[in-house]
Amino acid sequence: MEHREPPRIPLGDRRFDGAIQEPKSGFRLRTFDPFRDRRRIDLLRAGLIAAAAMAAVALLLYVGSRAAIAAVHWLHVQSQYQVTFDKIELVRELPSWYRGGKREFLGRVRRESGHAESISQLDVRPDRLALAFKLDPWVEEVLKVSYSPGRISLDLKIREPVAWLKLADGQPQIVDGEGRLLPAEDVDIESAGGLLRLTCVGLSLPSDRRPGVVWKSRPQGADSDQVEERIVAAAGLARFLKRELQAAGPGASAAVRMIEIILSSDVSDFRKRGLFILNSEGTEFCWGRAPGSEAPKEPTAREKWQMLLNWEAQPHSRKLTEPDYWVVSPRGLLLVCTHEGRPHRPVEATRSKPPPG
Repeated sequence: MEHREPPRIPLGDRRFDGAIQEPKSGFRLRTFDPFRDRRRIDLLRAGLIAAAAMAAVALLLYVGSRAAIAAVHWLHVQSQYQVTFDKIELVRELPSWYRGGKREFLGRVRRESGHAESISQLDVRPDRLALAFKLDPWVEEVLKVSYSPGRISLDLKIREPVAWLKLADGQPQIVDGEGRLLPAEDVDIESAGGLLRLTCVGLSLPSDRRPGVVWKSRPQGADSDQVEERIVAAAGLARFLKRELQAAGPGASAAVRMIEIILSSDVSDFRKRGLFILNSEGTEFCWGRAPGSEAPKEPTAREKWQMLLNWEAQPHSRKLTEPDYWVVSPRGLLLVCTHEGRPHRPVEATRSKPPPG
């Protein structure tokens, strides 16, 4: 049986011509071209849609932030988070000699610092609150600021008054151990106890009498104010003596219970011999330089104090003829005799100006 191949059908120029009949309805199938079937992007329309979306997001963020701020503000003004300034707690109570008490102290701090009467604990800034108290002349240091629900407390170091003197205008002035001016009206001198009196003939009034500043004066012929070195030195000595007497307690004898520091009216004499002190028995001592500023071969303040304690144990050697005095030297207490060959000077003159050595 002979096998024959079917006759081939010749193809036209187009591969699918006549393969599919096109409907008469006008619908026509077209070949799929993936590169030509994409729609053109309308850039203007896309930009408007993007802008609308961003505006909506921005509006939502704004509304949300305003709502959050309103919620936070509402929370901050709630009574459980409010503390009135006069209810601030002080870790250490004010000294008994301070007049006015805690309420007056806090009221003055608030007025001077410009704080509101009420503080929100959620808004409190420890550094700003500490600064408000540092501005008060009685506050030497703010050691700590702490707060808990319904409570704000501060640990303050209060300046210690150590000496007082009567100014040329008759007004009393109190200073601390650094020679800073302190408000005399705030101190009950009787309750303070141990304050030494400073005396100096011709001492100039402080040029700046604001509480909290170191005593300064303007010497004759000077162009600017200068720290009054005699007051600063006397204040440092007063602080040392007051603390030693407090440590000794009420049993300290009159021989070592110092009541007065005498400053020479002559600055050059002061720089040469230093400070004089007077005890409760009326005996004068040339103490020398203030604690911490001693000359190279000069005894320290602690060594000088020990000399006084040793001297106090020998009552028979303490009697002097006015206006003789003792000088604290590297060899101990030495007697300085000033009456030989001349009459005795009055006690008051001795107190106002130390006798020449």
